[in-house]
Amino acid sequence: GKGVGGLRRFGSDAGAERETIVGVGGAKVSLKSRDLTWKKVPCDDGAIFVRGFNGRYEVRSRILLQNETRKNIKLICETASGTVEVGELEPGGMKSVPQNLVGGYEQRGGGGGLALILEVEGGLRGIVALPSPAALEQFEGELAVEVTCGSTGGEKVVFFAAFALLELGADGGGGFLVDITLKPRAVVVNLTGVEIEVRTPMPQTLSGREVSEDFDHPGQAVHRLGEGEKIEIFSGGRMICCSMRIASETLAGGATGWVQGDFVELVFGKDAKVGLAGGEETESFLFPFFENSGGCPFKIVDSAGKGAGKDAGGGNVWEVRHCNILFDHTGEVMFGRSGEALPLSMLDSGIGINGARVALLPPSESLLKMVRFEDGKAVTSNVFCLNDIAMTSSGGLTSSSLVAEDTGVMMPYAIYRTMGGVAHVVPHFRLVNETGFKVTVTEPGNGGRTGAILAIEDRTSGVVKPKAEGGYVTLELDGVGVTGPIAVGGRGG
Repeated sequence: GKGVGGLRRFGSDAGAERETIVGVGGAKVSLKSRDLTWKKVPCDDGAIFVRGFNGRYEVRSRILLQNETRKNIKLICETASGTVEVGELEPGGMKSVPQNLVGGYEQRGGGGGLALILEVEGGLRGIVALPSPAALEQFEGELAVEVTCGSTGGEKVVFFAAFALLELGADGGGGFLVDITLKPRAVVVNLTGVEIEVRTPMPQTLSGREVSEDFDHPGQAVHRLGEGEKIEIFSGGRMICCSMRIASETLAGGATGWVQGDFVELVFGKDAKVGLAGGEETESFLFPFFENSGGCPFKIVDSAGKGAGKDAGGGNVWEVRHCNILFDHTGEVMFGRSGEALPLSMLDSGIGINGARVALLPPSESLLKMVRFEDGKAVTSNVFCLNDIAMTSSGGLTSSSLVAEDTGVMMPYAIYRTMGGVAHVVPHFRLVNETGFKVTVTEPGNGGRTGAILAIEDRTSGVVKPKAEGGYVTLELDGVGVTGPIAVGGRGG
């Protein structure tokens, strides 16, 4: 098909070996269809490299830089005769080092290196000192080099820090191909399942959304992170301090505050640590409830491990996760703690899975209750704790059921847990209408049907909850007919 590289004249599923002639800058090179070896193509300024596999071709320079940060970074090469400005690396962009500056890497064992200057806003500069070919021969895998940018007068003051990951490849002719990937010094990733805000007084922190300033804490940046979103950290020093809280508005219950203990300390490098400011090392924290006692527990885990830094291929990756939350897929229930009248915090819909409402729960051993309103009256479940709820991947027959505290009658919902402290409440029976007709759900009675309990338009769904004991309904398709009794009272529907 047509692509950036041109028109391919043969299918990629042909079994026979093929030879393709590729022209680059006036020179030509022969490529076998199953040969991944880089081929050197001479050009005016040195050489470029080409390889292909089943009709897909790659063209690259000897030294290639990729910017995996949110920063604009200017690339400058330092030579014996001065500096050469190569251009600006935009976020996600790539840039080649000019071929006439990298001749020393054409053969292994050679001497001399290459200094690449990285410049960020404010004229702050740092250097990636690429080792000589002889030194690179002693190295296997990836090499992470910390890059610090700061003032140049007198003693250097670091204002910006990042990592450059060096990865080597063979050029097919005895020399090196070098890939340099620029990464943040560290990142903080939100994997809680809800939106959070991260507040920090430290400089050089970036996220995908507009950063605001907290009026109660002047001079501190506030980043709002959705699920999977991250903050990139380029601060100098040995650690960063930050605080966190749930960002979403509450539908019921009280709001939550900044993390209990106020500030969390995240220590960079191989000796990475997580803990409260001035306190002991810990991964466990609380989003405190304002109007209830205690709070919602969560963890901050260094997923890159204790070896993060120069020996592990880059900076620290701190994941905020294992938040004790419950997704309400019914839109009808609330949760409270046994012995407390006020409901626990229920967050606005639309931020959870498929728009489910989200309840913030206390630690898993806490005694809880579920509340639903039926005909204007609150119906409370028996007391339970998360540790007693069935753990499964998708609910179904292995889910747990709750019964009404006063009557002992099973409530029309199932509850189950997945890994990481996340619970789900789902209806026992949901009817999806794909018939092309309007479906009316009724209950069978003595001598005929009682009144309709639900009407479901075509291509929509509804939760079926029989009013009478026994759990049977009938379905009436407009202008078509009526089914016999269908049991919907049990779990797993």
